[in-house]
Amino acid sequence: MTVVEVQALKDRPFSHAALYSKIISYDQALGAKYDLESRLWKNAIYPAIDVLRQQSRNCLVLEKSVIEQWNSFLTEAIQVHEDIIQALERQSSKVKEPVPAWHRAVNHAGDLERYRQLYLQQKEEDRDWTATKARYKLSILLAPNNGLYYHQLAIIYVHEGHHLEALYSYLRSLTVKSPFVNSRDAMKLLFRSAAKNKSTKPDRQRFEQLFVKLQEMVFTKISLDQFIDIQAHFLRVFSSLVLKKGLPEYEWLQLAAINIANVSLLGAKEGTEVGFAEGVSLTLRVMEALLKGCLELVHGEDASEVQGDDVTGLVYVQIVCAWLTAMEEDVEALLGDKKLVSFWSSFVNLCNTLSKQYPEILSMTNMESFLLSDILPEDWHLRGFTPLKSIYGKLHFGKTQSSTSGLRSAVDGVLEVERQWVERAADAENEWRKRRLRRILFFAKMLAEKMSFLRYDSETGTFAYLKASVDEVDASLKALANLDEEEELEYEPYDFETKRSAIVDVIDVEGTDGDVADLMFRRQELHGSLSARQRTVVEGPQRARTVPSSAIKFKEGVTVLVFDTNFWLGKFEDVKKVVESGKWVVSVPLVVIAELDGLKKTTDPTRAAEAKTASSYLEAEFSANLDSRKRKKWLKLQTSQGNFLGSLMVRTENWNEGGGRMSNDDVVLKCCRILQKGKEGGWSEVVLFTDDRNLRLKARVEGVDVSGKIGDLGMV
Repeated sequence: MTVVEVQALKDRPFSHAALYSKIISYDQALGAKYDLESRLWKNAIYPAIDVLRQQSRNCLVLEKSVIEQWNSFLTEAIQVHEDIIQALERQSSKVKEPVPAWHRAVNHAGDLERYRQLYLQQKEEDRDWTATKARYKLSILLAPNNGLYYHQLAIIYVHEGHHLEALYSYLRSLTVKSPFVNSRDAMKLLFRSAAKNKSTKPDRQRFEQLFVKLQEMVFTKISLDQFIDIQAHFLRVFSSLVLKKGLPEYEWLQLAAINIANVSLLGAKEGTEVGFAEGVSLTLRVMEALLKGCLELVHGEDASEVQGDDVTGLVYVQIVCAWLTAMEEDVEALLGDKKLVSFWSSFVNLCNTLSKQYPEILSMTNMESFLLSDILPEDWHLRGFTPLKSIYGKLHFGKTQSSTSGLRSAVDGVLEVERQWVERAADAENEWRKRRLRRILFFAKMLAEKMSFLRYDSETGTFAYLKASVDEVDASLKALANLDEEEELEYEPYDFETKRSAIVDVIDVEGTDGDVADLMFRRQELHGSLSARQRTVVEGPQRARTVPSSAIKFKEGVTVLVFDTNFWLGKFEDVKKVVESGKWVVSVPLVVIAELDGLKKTTDPTRAAEAKTASSYLEAEFSANLDSRKRKKWLKLQTSQGNFLGSLMVRTENWNEGGGRMSNDDVVLKCCRILQKGKEGGWSEVVLFTDDRNLRLKARVEGVDVSGKIGDLGMV
């Protein structure tokens, strides 16, 4: 591409930008109604970026004059978004909103900074990701429930070779209200990259590699028989390195969040999911190693005299305490395992020491008011973190801002706290330590109210660890391991339990914009598969994994059924029988129609015939000419935006999100999520039927009930 052609690309977006900015400045509601931020990006800026990407791939070295033109384009495009941000900021100061509405523009500006470094700085050593990370972090601050922003930040950490930070960001991307499911695939690449990482600090490298390896084992459920040995090795390295030299406090936050997020993604009930016990064990063993240092801090000299990185890990301890408090009571059998006796004994010892130092905490009962009175830097980072939703979900942090000069002042205040945290301002650091100790005590009291093996005596103000309760819990563990011989258990193998997979995944690490396109990797091949006995009952802390049909509760008139394309093809007669019965509401995502249209043209005659049969049936049911009296009111045609169409006059739509095209699987899942409102009376509100194992895994990550057997309905 010539300099003139690049210059021509600049005219289109910037002619739109002035108009968009004026509209937004005049009326933010109007700009939001027509989503002008996204329209500007998708229709004007992003097409030019796509040209830059293609040009970079086709040319090993861009001419200097071309680079200068592209730099000019990116600079002007960033300024366009800065103008929009300022316009939205001025508007946001006039309305009462909990967070600014300009996170998309901030994120788009971060994307533009990323493209500048990725495509115009062709030497890795010349790339500076500082501005990109700053914008992505601000996007997260403004919209902590958006998993895409964490995913994009993780991409930068991967480029920098910071695997721990990347793992943290990917897991946070999956544990928010709107998770970005592509992070699961990106994590597989990260695990492979981390294993090969060469660091100038061998001790630190070994610590990170072992920690990431343990997370990989929990995440993939592969080689869990080696988990105990690798965990023991990790804890030795942890004790000799981390407990002596310490870690920055934000890294303690990352360690805690990684452990908690990875366990929570298993979606365990009663702690029975494979890998759940291992993940909990790692989380609590690290905390146990820190409790001694916490106790010494309480007994020792003034905390302000502690120098260097934090060796106590108070950030980690108080976050894990919050998580234990937020966990369901049905995991008590696992938490009360005899193997954790030393952990709980140390924890009770610390709590009794804290109760003497902060007795006023024990009389507090309102968690929200208590937390708001003792806000900590990590609280801002944990907003939107679903495993701690019950702790932080109802907090309105804006209440802590005394300034009334607008939302920008609130954001600036948070960024200042962040700066003090990273730079470890002495006065603030000492106060934050005290707040964390008070939090630990507060959460301990709440935990004692939930777990039978912990006891708090309000008269003496002391905590106790009950050995008798542990014996009862141990008996419960053994009972859980004994399966009822009359109970039929449906076992559905995970992908990793297949000895050899011929499937080749094409994965775009960046997900929405395809910066690393056509990146292919084969699924990890196992040397052997789990035996049937290992899949159901595992000795020790590793627990049974069962997926009984009863986990999904169907109810006619309540449960909406969504059939993936593969069901309309291979099980058409069964699906048709369900539809014709009129007992169930069946929603057909428009993307399924589009897939069937494409498959009608395939060279496989069998598949083409199946697609034509299903397509003809749906065309007849959604015909614009069909008499309204003959329409099946329970058969719905759904778009990805949640709208229901009356006919197939529209057969496709633009499935874009975040600047890139969504995969068909993601569109199907989005349709399912739209139908979800929560399980009323325990009934499943929407159930996805699919033969695609990857889609089933994605559905479970996003909390969508999913089945591979239409027989679960009891009709076929």
